[in-house]
Amino acid sequence: MADNLIELNESGAYLGSYKPSQKTLSEVISAINYLLSREKSAMLTLYRDALLGKLGTRRYDVAYLHAEVCIKNYHGYLFVFNASRVCELSRLCQAAKEGWSPALKRVIRHRKIRKLKDKRSLDRVAEYLLKKKFDLSRVTKDLYR
Repeated sequence: MADNLIELNESGAYLGSYKPSQKTLSEVISAINYLLSREKSAMLTLYRDALLGKLGTRRYDVAYLHAEVCIKNYHGYLFVFNASRVCELSRLCQAAKEGWSPALKRVIRHRKIRKLKDKRSLDRVAEYLLKKKFDLSRVTKDLYR
């Protein structure tokens, strides 16, 4: 995963990281709590706990997640990518766009899982990616035009 994130960043598909400001945090937490009251979600639970500053290892039994998880600072961020650029770089996505046909089966059957030269630390890669901030207000302004 760390290698894939580096590759996406180098290709220009990575747009930046976003964390709600202190001003909007309570509103975001309220929305998350509402969603969690309607449907269980392991990822949303982890995100909420990271936003609340509940870092460290704790046990989770939510939806499909039944394990101890170490919540880290970067779990409280959204990593934003250009979806069309990511799809351009993904053979699986390209095959799916062709129509979920034999092309997709062929890609899955013949994909090569490459050996890693040196195992990159996901923690180090995530901390590196956090340095590039994503301006959400730019996107919301475009929505209201």
